Amino acid sequence: MEERKEEIEEQVKKEAMEEKEDTKEEEVKEEEKSGEEEIRNIIKEMEEEEAKEGENEESLRKITEDYLPKRLRKGEIIKAIVVKVDDDGALVSIGRKSETFIPLKELTRTKVSSAKEVVHEGEEIDVYVVRTEGPMGDLVLSKRRADYEKVWRKLKEAYDNQEPLEGEITKVVKGGLLIDLGIPAFLPRTQLELDIVRRKDLLNYVGKKFPVKIIEFDREIRKVICSRRIILEEEKERERKEYFNELKEKEGEIVVGTVVGIVEFGVFVDLGKGVEGLIHLSELTWGPRKPPRQVVRKKQKVRVKILKVDPENERVSLSLRQAKPHPWENIMDKYPPGTIVKGKVIRFLPFG
Repeated sequence: MEERKEEIEEQVKKEAMEEKEDTKEEEVKEEEKSGEEEIRNIIKEMEEEEAKEGENEESLRKITEDYLPKRLRKGEIIKAIVVKVDDDGALVSIGRKSETFIPLKELTRTKVSSAKEVVHEGEEIDVYVVRTEGPMGDLVLSKRRADYEKVWRKLKEAYDNQEPLEGEITKVVKGGLLIDLGIPAFLPRTQLELDIVRRKDLLNYVGKKFPVKIIEFDREIRKVICSRRIILEEEKERERKEYFNELKEKEGEIVVGTVVGIVEFGVFVDLGKGVEGLIHLSELTWGPRKPPRQVVRKKQKVRVKILKVDPENERVSLSLRQAKPHPWENIMDKYPPGTIVKGKVIRFLPFG
């Protein structure tokens, strides 16, 4: 009995210990879970603190940018407000403590007697930073150079995009003309019209304004070459394409053209605006086919019928014979039954 009692007590102790260990393991897990949660909260607080510090730094940076003067760079173009204007120059403000004086020669490249002819008080202008503040001296600004730089940028943009610019012809030079586009540019006489202009006629263009396109541009060597001919060719080509569409609507109608080419297979006729049509050999006469040169001659005005127009392929088919009455249309009026006429034998056949 004693032994049995001891075994029972031992078993109870063992179960109590196991239960205690399970409880301890659950407590450990719960502690670990709490620890993980605490770490997550700590990290979250750190991240929030870093984010807050970042916001403070960004706010400080913005405040610094807003209240500290911007550092200028030589060669940049900035905005300035004209504060005061005298005959010999203008005082401008760029948002610094002190204003900067721009002498008359740096306001414009045009000859004027007073700065008041160029700017007025309260006006916002673009100025070029010639020299920044430093050991070498005070800040130096120039409106004239800003205008000059803007012209070069405008010309470069027009050249890159092949956009037209309007300029005035100012002078006759060797090989062509000078055209003012804000700076002098060269307009060769070969690029002035669709045909080459004679040297003696160049003076007639001085003082006139024309749109041109820049065909060569090199800022480093100050090279700007223009063409008016390109614009004229583009306009002519545009009119030519539109004219094809107009002729398409006139299919079946009779128009007047000029013979410009005679070949074995037909005749080419100028219909105007650079559009030519073809009269095929089979459409020259109603009777037996004849060599084209026996039917028409160059520069002859002819009435032709428009048979077909293909704007996409730029082709026009014409007929010379269909612009005239068919020989059989009035045969009864011309040759009534019983009329005796003379004829010419042109061919012999087996049946007659």
